[in-house]
Amino acid sequence: MVKERMSSRGIKFKWRQLYQAKVREQEELQKKGVNRLKDIYREQNTQKESRKCQAIDLKPPESKRIKRTGPGAGSSGSSSKAPAKGRLMQKSRMDFAKSNAVSRQATMARNRSNIRSTNGINQRPGGTSRR
Repeated sequence: MVKERMSSRGIKFKWRQLYQAKVREQEELQKKGVNRLKDIYREQNTQKESRKCQAIDLKPPESKRIKRTGPGAGSSGSSSKAPAKGRLMQKSRMDFAKSNAVSRQATMARNRSNIRSTNGINQRPGGTSRR
């Protein structure tokens, strides 16, 4: 086919020159393909980088619990009015409130107050009571 084209156009080349031209053309095509592949890989890598998880330095949110200040705020003992810090603690407080020891203490306190009022502690010296 190459011989026919050369004879029809009246051009004469040496086969070696034709071969070298063909090799250069193939090398150029190969370089273009390699460059295209490099660009595609580079683009895919940038897309992967953009989708990666990134570590962010954030402060944890501060506690929403109100900090108590004033007398007794730093004490290690808890008051009876303080809320229970968990279900287990709340349950143990309720069990203690229902126990026999607490009911005995309450009855003894009532008895003491009844005894004081009947002994005349609340009366004035002269026999008249306060109102």
